[in-house]
Amino acid sequence: HFTSAAELLGIARELDPDNPETLLMLGISCYNLDDLSGSLAIFLRAVSLRPDFEKGYYFLGNSYASLGKDAEAISAYRRAIDLAPRNAKYYYR
Repeated sequence: HFTSAAELLGIARELDPDNPETLLMLGISCYNLDDLSGSLAIFLRAVSLRPDFEKGYYFLGNSYASLGKDAEAISAYRRAIDLAPRNAKYYYR
């Protein structure tokens, strides 16, 4: 299912390449397909387009953590927490 989702989201990205929500969904699909470097690049793009995108920072942190980049992961998680301090999920990674 993630492969099909990634294909469809790739088409959506072509139609609207600067949509952070589309990028988030595409990044999650790539992450679930074990394309960690691809998901990382996509999440970085999403947060560059929308610096207040706490979900983007959370998933960026997940990608960094899975790649063993702990300092970068912590920084991304802290940014997510700064943007949405009431979201308990962000405190558990």
